[in-house]
Amino acid sequence: MASSKEEMFVMGTVYLCFFSLYAVIFCVNYIKAKRSVDYIPLHTKPQVKRRTIIWIGWYLFYLMVALYMRPSWPYPRMSSNVFFKFIFAPWNDPLTKLGISETVKSNFSFNIKIDQGKKVDDFSFLKRNGDSSIKNVILFSIESGRGDVYPFNYNSPLAKKMLNDKTMKEKKITPFLDSFVKECAYAPEFSTAVSYTIKSILSMQCSMYPYPSDFISEHKRNYYKTCLPTRLKQNGFKTVFMEPCSVFDNLDIITAKMGLPLYGKEEIDKENGGRSPFKQVNYFGYDDEVILPRMLSWIDKQVESKQPFYMASMTNTNHHPWNLPDNWKMREYTTPEYIQANHYLNTVSHTDAIIQTLVEYLKKKDIAKETLLIINGDHGFAFGEKGIFAAGNVLDVTFKVPLMLWTENKKWKPLLKDMIIRGDRTSLDIVPTIMDILNDKFSNDTALDYGYEGNSLLHPEVIKPRFGFANPGLSAIQVRENGLKMAVDLSGSISVYDLSNDPAETTELDLSTFEGGKFAGWYDRARELIYKQIKYLENAYSIPDEQ
Repeated sequence: MASSKEEMFVMGTVYLCFFSLYAVIFCVNYIKAKRSVDYIPLHTKPQVKRRTIIWIGWYLFYLMVALYMRPSWPYPRMSSNVFFKFIFAPWNDPLTKLGISETVKSNFSFNIKIDQGKKVDDFSFLKRNGDSSIKNVILFSIESGRGDVYPFNYNSPLAKKMLNDKTMKEKKITPFLDSFVKECAYAPEFSTAVSYTIKSILSMQCSMYPYPSDFISEHKRNYYKTCLPTRLKQNGFKTVFMEPCSVFDNLDIITAKMGLPLYGKEEIDKENGGRSPFKQVNYFGYDDEVILPRMLSWIDKQVESKQPFYMASMTNTNHHPWNLPDNWKMREYTTPEYIQANHYLNTVSHTDAIIQTLVEYLKKKDIAKETLLIINGDHGFAFGEKGIFAAGNVLDVTFKVPLMLWTENKKWKPLLKDMIIRGDRTSLDIVPTIMDILNDKFSNDTALDYGYEGNSLLHPEVIKPRFGFANPGLSAIQVRENGLKMAVDLSGSISVYDLSNDPAETTELDLSTFEGGKFAGWYDRARELIYKQIKYLENAYSIPDEQ
């Protein structure tokens, strides 16, 4: 969940401690100076006044220094304009911060017709009965899950740069997923719509973009789409969101608005008399080995009661600083200079084992024949790409995440097994895909429009602009269209890349010369798309959704 809000919390804590200590020193010196009045009555008042002015001056000086200093832990690469973000960001208009105004106009067009298919208004098809093939859905989401590590891609730039010879030879970072992916429908170019965990959860559960603001505000706004869990609850599903973490950034309110009761660290502690029965793996909570048996127990109860269910979950071990459970042996996957990446890859290996346990359990209990398992990531993480070590950026590696669909169902297994889903697909496409699989009227020939922002992964890609919101909401925004990408951030920096020919984003594009100026007009078009998308979302979140 590495986000600017966390950064602000850490920074605020550091500043509060600094200011409190400084205030104590200031008061002690002030009182000490004032007491000298009893001994030097003729000169004390001017001296006290001068000392007070000097101390206030130093206080203001240290204030400015502190605001520009960035804590080295746990966010060593905070925004360079942290002072302005910390003080002014909540009141700034997002379009003004991004340097985009309504004067941006463009006549440039790729002349693409978007046809989403037949509109679906009646969702009663979600109600399960004896003839329903898939009765349960599990969405297993991986924290900081880069797309090139689940399963591990040994030909990726990260692998070639960081892995040691032994690891490259043995290829055992994700041994289970390496073979399991062949049993799945797999989207190798899949992306998240948001590089901030909680907003990413919103996009994958509701197939809608987040509100265009810094930090979380969706918990007090109207959702402009009816979220999947709400639709499922209305049709008899039992729903839950499970993670081994403490409630963070109003997640409990947001999941409740989605129709997902939250079960996390607080609930685990309550079951143990309010005390923490397990060792925390990081500052958010426990490792994933703590939540997994509780997930399996919850699944068991629903199966025994013949209750259709929808379970969403989020891992925690994969979160910075990538600590492992005490019973998991640290392995050396990288060369010595990439210590942080090695810690991360060890959590990747640990998650591979967690997924294996879940899959084997579903098979052993004969639950897999009526269950759809979706494995995806909330966002990626940059490990040195363009000198960045963070999640809060618009780099492609931050947005690329895994997506796998699996079931042992006799109807759907032949359709999903070893299926490669191509194209620019995003987390917005998860909900329509689940709708298709739960819909007995699904047809390869007819695409259905369920009224969401995304489109089913089971049909050919719908070519349209794809937006990406950087951590936490509007630190930056990107738009992708026909292989071109524009990213705009709060520093005023605008960068454009040709992802079709430069997927690693090694060279920024000069649109005035690109292909003889053929796409030069796309620069204004991209800025116009961003402007219209932000204005659209500001309006959409103000209109109550009819659930």
